[in-house]
Amino acid sequence: MLYENGFSYKKATQSLTFFAQKEKDNTLDKLKALKLIYFADRYHLRKFGRTITNDEYYAMNYGPVASGTKDILEMSTFLDTLENEYASKFLEPQKSAINIKPISKVDESELSISEIEALNYVWIKLGSKDNFELVDLTHKYPEWKKHEEQLKLGITSRIKMDLIDFFEDPSGNLEKFYELNPEEKEAKIEFLKELSTLESFWN
Repeated sequence: MLYENGFSYKKATQSLTFFAQKEKDNTLDKLKALKLIYFADRYHLRKFGRTITNDEYYAMNYGPVASGTKDILEMSTFLDTLENEYASKFLEPQKSAINIKPISKVDESELSISEIEALNYVWIKLGSKDNFELVDLTHKYPEWKKHEEQLKLGITSRIKMDLIDFFEDPSGNLEKFYELNPEEKEAKIEFLKELSTLESFWN
């Protein structure tokens, strides 16, 4: 589907299940999961013009956080009944409360070819890193760094991020998670603005 109004809890659940199945012992640290989802969304947004999850992102002390995806990881009370029942068919929080395990295989019918590409790409690049290595890496990307000072001052614990900022490149030789030339960047930003207009219309 080219455009989906609102958070895609099914795609978020399947993306988390994908990463959990790849991890050693099928046990995935929740913090690591959120960072992998962020990088997969960054890649898919930059290459295909939309994120996988259609989630809202917030800059927090431990990097960018996809809000709805975090609720799924925590099986939060913020989930509605439908979201909770669906996520519970695929993921099971562990007693430690910091890990999740998959209890069903990924339902790839919920993911497009491009979304699976993004998930595979991120796993190949980052799957061997631990949670805090990934946190440190996210802190180097411009969409988080623009909020760093406010977060360090403790003015707030989270700041809503603008997906347009995801099109900015990190400094140095860091992985861009899909490289764009200026023309492609401009076109993708315009496309994202059009999607935002559609979302405002539906809301």
